[in-house]
Amino acid sequence: MEVSNNIKSTFGVILALTIIFFIVVFIWYGCSNTKDQLKETLTLTIGFFGGLATLGAAYIAAAMYNDWRNQHNAQIKYNYLKDTLEITRDNLILFAPILNHIILAGMKYIEGDVVSIIELDKKIIDKIYSSHKKSLLIFREYNTVFNDDDSYLLFLKLSVIIEKSLTSLISITNIDSDLDKLEAITKQAQIIGVPTDVKNGIAISFYTHQMTTLDLLGQVEVYYLELVKHLAKHELKE
Repeated sequence: MEVSNNIKSTFGVILALTIIFFIVVFIWYGCSNTKDQLKETLTLTIGFFGGLATLGAAYIAAAMYNDWRNQHNAQIKYNYLKDTLEITRDNLILFAPILNHIILAGMKYIEGDVVSIIELDKKIIDKIYSSHKKSLLIFREYNTVFNDDDSYLLFLKLSVIIEKSLTSLISITNIDSDLDKLEAITKQAQIIGVPTDVKNGIAISFYTHQMTTLDLLGQVEVYYLELVKHLAKHELKE
């Protein structure tokens, strides 16, 4: 649509300038008592029109190329974001049963209720961690190409929470006693540095939180939805 409008407007400008040129030259030749006034005017006007048409064609070609390039880049952006979100969503679907189990057990333990056995499958956690690293690599590559620091910042926030959650759970799998696991989940806090600003793909400032594993797990969905909401409004422009 934009290219079509450019073609119409360019043709309109060329036509208008040509008509004005014809009138001005015709009047000037008339005042100069030039022989074959109409013929001479048409000759100059045709040359003038040819020059404008050449410039107009070059302009339209450049506009068409820019339009194609913008569409091409938008498709590349879409593919990057689609791949990242698909991997992240699949990871969270795989992670969800673990999250729900640990959060529920932790809340029950804090409230003094009876808690079922804490079962953690280290292979699944390792699989999620490896897959998450893949999504981080894709998003980092995307940001390197398109310099979308705003989106990258939100992904980094989510990435920090996911990685810290997974590494905490991996360490907890090495604990034998369920009671000790619950103590580690609900009471052992760690300092988490969540990025607050990114410049040229590098986190330049952080906000530190003291969080338990239970706190971390509760924030995974929050940061994920924040990223999704941002990308849902994202304009796929160059």
